[in-house]
Amino acid sequence: MLSGVAASLTRPGGNVTGIQTLQPQLIGKQVSLLKDANPHLSRSALLFHTTDRSTLGPFAESVVHQAEVTAKTLRISLQTVRVVDADELDKAFSTVHAQRAQGVVIVRDAFIGAHLKTLVDLALKFRLPTISEINSFAARGGLMTYGYNLDDAVRKAADIVDKILRGANVSEIPIQQATTFRFVINLKTAKALGLKIPPSLLLRADQVIE
Repeated sequence: MLSGVAASLTRPGGNVTGIQTLQPQLIGKQVSLLKDANPHLSRSALLFHTTDRSTLGPFAESVVHQAEVTAKTLRISLQTVRVVDADELDKAFSTVHAQRAQGVVIVRDAFIGAHLKTLVDLALKFRLPTISEINSFAARGGLMTYGYNLDDAVRKAADIVDKILRGANVSEIPIQQATTFRFVINLKTAKALGLKIPPSLLLRADQVIE
């Protein structure tokens, strides 16, 4: 999903290159992992930040669509919850809890990253299992992280910068895709939520925080 930013992955054109983190494709996997953590999951929420309440851009639409497709396949009722500013986070979790959601997928962006502690605290307050793509999410107290490997992305970015500094034309440097991903489970958080993570899921994790 290039969202009109680049012509193609191999020849982006213009003055754009970088790393594609496959966020729309990963969101379905996050919904699935939330179900794996709680096989009785039948209602979930998708929480994301937006600057416009009335419309979604094509990128956000693709994220929501992929989440809905996976949720339907897994027979999960999915509600989408938008927040514009930090003052709305408590209300968002309260609404999700009132509608009896059993988990929350938190969509990564800069705003979400800046309010991780608040999100983690609210998830514990309302006893809601959570998962996000943000690398530090589980380490900060969220239940699970599933997303691209940040260390690998940094190495790829450094390679791109090196090519540019050596005189390469930006428009001809292929956009690289994330190829390695990390799955982290915070068992301390699971215990605080009263959730028993299936052993089979623990075996799939790259890291288990105890």
